[in-house]
Amino acid sequence: MKKILAGYLYRLFRGFEIWVLLALLLISTVYMNFVSFRSEDYIATNLTGNDLTEELWGYGENTLVHINASEVNQYRFDGLNVSAYDVYRMEADVLPEEMRDILCRRDKVCFAGQEAAFIVGSIKDCSIMPIILIVLFIPIFFGRLFSDGVIKNYIADGFRKRTIYLASLLFTCILNLLLLAISTGVFVIFCLIYKWHPPVYLPMLLFILLIDFLMALTVSSLLLAVLFAARKKTAAIIAGFLVVISMFFIPFSPAFMILVSNETDYDNFFQSETYEELKPVMAKYGLYAFETKFDVTAYTERLYYNGKECFPMEYDLPKPVEKTLITMIYLDHAMIKRSTGWRDFPLYRDGVYAINAACNVFWTILFNAAGIMIFKKRELN
Repeated sequence: MKKILAGYLYRLFRGFEIWVLLALLLISTVYMNFVSFRSEDYIATNLTGNDLTEELWGYGENTLVHINASEVNQYRFDGLNVSAYDVYRMEADVLPEEMRDILCRRDKVCFAGQEAAFIVGSIKDCSIMPIILIVLFIPIFFGRLFSDGVIKNYIADGFRKRTIYLASLLFTCILNLLLLAISTGVFVIFCLIYKWHPPVYLPMLLFILLIDFLMALTVSSLLLAVLFAARKKTAAIIAGFLVVISMFFIPFSPAFMILVSNETDYDNFFQSETYEELKPVMAKYGLYAFETKFDVTAYTERLYYNGKECFPMEYDLPKPVEKTLITMIYLDHAMIKRSTGWRDFPLYRDGVYAINAACNVFWTILFNAAGIMIFKKRELN
């Protein structure tokens, strides 16, 4: 395997693909981060010197708040004297009242939750360009190995087909790690340039990066399996194109859309006595007045107040259909990229992200097992 990897490495740096790949990655990630940071006023205002006008959405009234650029730090995470962990868990746990008065009040501006959401979204987006570029790289690089007779020569030299395939998989794993590290590094550099100190809750962010890598590995495995089974670049390019479209340009899975369209019972809560009792606290803290738990078996958030569930929700579907749709959602390797509206910390804490990681491992094993099996049986012409 070492000889195969050394040969791949030699052809990689001798060819043009890696240099084009790295140039495209740097250009695209720098541009994406530049646009993202410029679009987030609470991050960019110190650099631009612009004042901010925020519209606060409350229960029954909206308020415009004007913030001078020289004062904006007192509204951001690094000026609030709270921990990064508390900024994240405000999405799910009922914090002590004095902390909620800092992080969650409706009668003043606090950007901590927005800053946390921004960094989570940015870390998720670090996988976009690496995956797109690896989809372009695999058909070109490994396709040439077939067309140039390199794979056939390895077999003639006594290398087993399984060894060749696994060496190719390991090579793409290393390349995926490199591309993801560069993409993440560009984001970190932008944080330094903008002098932004985001609320970094590392266990969660590192887990998201792990899923980013596993998603890239799943896509790489699919393309390698298609290429080694068909031995044609065209088939791998078509497969890669379909994967990218499904991951980054289709925001919702069909199963999720069907599930959401059959939600029932939300309206009943607004007619209840419990709602009338909660209106004052909701006016002050909004959804942060509730404890949030993610129900993995129903793929939905459950909100609780003093141990009692509020906004009870069921699906108006036969149970077998409901469970089938939920299973299809969890089998989506790009579930973390879908815009479902659920908040990130409960997804991480209650195991949904762990399911997504396991899903990618499952598809990676399945694709590679199929690719090796077909490649071993096919004769090279």
